[in-house]
This record gives sequence, C-alpha cells and structure tokens, in this order.
Amino acid sequence: ISDLLDYLRNNLIIAHLCGFDISKPLPSYWTFRRFINDFSHDYLTSIFQNQVNILKNMGIISGEFISMDSTPIKANTKLNNPKSFSKNKFSKDNQPNSDKDCKLGVYSASNDSSNKRYKFYWGYKNHIIVD
Repeated sequence: ISDLLDYLRNNLIIAHLCGFDISKPLPSYWTFRRFINDFSHDYLTSIFQNQVNILKNMGIISGEFISMDSTPIKANTKLNNPKSFSKNKFSKDNQPNSDKDCKLGVYSASNDSSNKRYKFYWGYKNHIIVD
C-alpha cells in the first residue's frame, strides 16, 4: 500500500486516470487498507473471467498459449533480514512468530542457467498466468 501511494503521488496522471481528484490529497494508507480488507475478491475474479471470455469470443486471445510467472513476496520477519544470525533461520521447523501463515520459499537468484544460485525466504508467492 505504501508503494502504491508513493507511485500515485509521483504519477498524478495515473492517479487521475484511476478516478482520484488530484487537486485534493490522495486517500490515506488506512483508507486503502480498509478497502482491500473489505472488498470481495470474488467480484474481481468474476470480472477477470468475464473479460477473458469476451476477449476469447472476439478472437483477440485464443487460449492456446499460456505463460506463467511468479514472484516472491517476503514476509515481514527478522528471519528474512540478511543481517539476522539466527540458527536454522530457514528451517521448516522454525516458523516465524510474526507471521504464522507464511511458508518457506525458494527462488532463483540468477538467470544464468550455468550458475544457478538459490535464495530462501519466509513469505508467499504471487503467480500470474497470461495468454
């Protein structure tokens, strides 16, 4: 949310296109937070599904080719801090107290196929699939 607010404050044209009155201050962090918590995500899922069906019926997308990507989302825990010297900080048995829902994840720290380096983290993954 903080990154979103920073982005909108630095890109007022985008804020305007999103429907905000840029002659007034943007809504607060807590207003965005309440919106995210109270908004039904099923509503957005329905919109996305309908949009895909419409684009498919119009022949804009075919549904034959799909690409998927993911990105790690690190939990706010001291175990993700590189300066943390906790023993076994990336052990499945060492669940962070600050976020009981996060899981141990791994991602490639290099795109070089001959020199794969992996990094562990506590958190989540965000996946996106596109046609």
